[in-house]
Amino acid sequence: MGVGAIECPEMMDSLAEWVWAVQVVTTTVVASVVAYIAFQQWKTNQNRLRYELFDRRLKHCEAAKDFIISVWQNATASDEALQEFYRGIQGAVFIFDADTAEYLKSLHKQGLELRATIDEMEGLEQETRRSEFVAKKWKIIKWFDGELSQLEIRFGKFLNIR
Repeated sequence: MGVGAIECPEMMDSLAEWVWAVQVVTTTVVASVVAYIAFQQWKTNQNRLRYELFDRRLKHCEAAKDFIISVWQNATASDEALQEFYRGIQGAVFIFDADTAEYLKSLHKQGLELRATIDEMEGLEQETRRSEFVAKKWKIIKWFDGELSQLEIRFGKFLNIR
C-alpha cells in the first residue's frame, strides 16, 4: 500500500454493505416506479377499450330500440325495418355476451314471425281463420311492447359508465 493509506478492513466491509444496500433500495424503487407506470398504462388501455366498445354497443342498443318502436308504432315489421335492424346488429356476438347476442337475434326472429303472420293474414278471406292471425299478430306486437323495458336491463351492464 502507498504512503498514508490506512488499512481498516472493518471500514471496507461497512462501506461495501452500504453500497450494496443503496443498490438494493435503488433497484426496488426503480422497479416499483416501472410497475406503477405499467399499471397506469393498463388502466388507461382498459378505459379506452370500454369507451370504444361503448359506442359500438350503443349503436346495437339504438338499433334494437328503433326496431321495437317501429313495430309498435306501425303494428308491423316492414321489410325495410327488418333489414335495417339486421344490419344494425351485425357483429353483436363479438361485443356482447352470448345471451345478449341471442336476445338481439330473438328480436329479429319475432319481427320475421310478425311479418309472416301479417302476410298470411292478408291472403285469407275466411273470417274465422283471419281472426286467428289477427290474435297472433297482436300477441307478437304486445310482446314487442314489453321489450322496450327489457333493453335497459339487458344493455345496462354493457352501457353503464360508472
